[in-house]
Amino acid sequence: TVFSNAALDVTKKNGRETLRLPTLGKEEKISTDELRRMQIAKIHFLLLDARNKKNYEIEHIAGALLPLSFQYYEELEFYKSHPQAAKPDLDKALMEEMRKYPRDDPAVVYCGRNCKVSAILSSKLKYLGFKNVKVMEEGLPGWKERGYPTRKGLMP
Repeated sequence: TVFSNAALDVTKKNGRETLRLPTLGKEEKISTDELRRMQIAKIHFLLLDARNKKNYEIEHIAGALLPLSFQYYEELEFYKSHPQAAKPDLDKALMEEMRKYPRDDPAVVYCGRNCKVSAILSSKLKYLGFKNVKVMEEGLPGWKERGYPTRKGLMP
């Protein structure tokens, strides 16, 4: 999954666009153990898997959601098999899906270990008005190493 450049630092050099990935401060990160404590304490927060639908379906952190609707993924698959069709707008799909959630609720995003997609999603969420977004940099691999609960399929 790659999010487009809105709300991100993009520079042009010699006619080529370069995306500078967001740098996360200490306060913008959360450890796997901290996240698990939040789950056990039943703290209300939004947990988002920044990976694609296929990887989510194979395995994800219990309680995690995809940040994009299933309709978006269906439209993307259609586009891949019909290149003449219009490519679905990722930013619009993210904005529409995130309307469901209060901007004041804490949010945690993850992907794979040291994956930069979660940092990009974090920036997108902040751009959309989410005030408390953290990234779990250890991702799903770090979560699984500790034996914390995961799920298979499309249910959170």
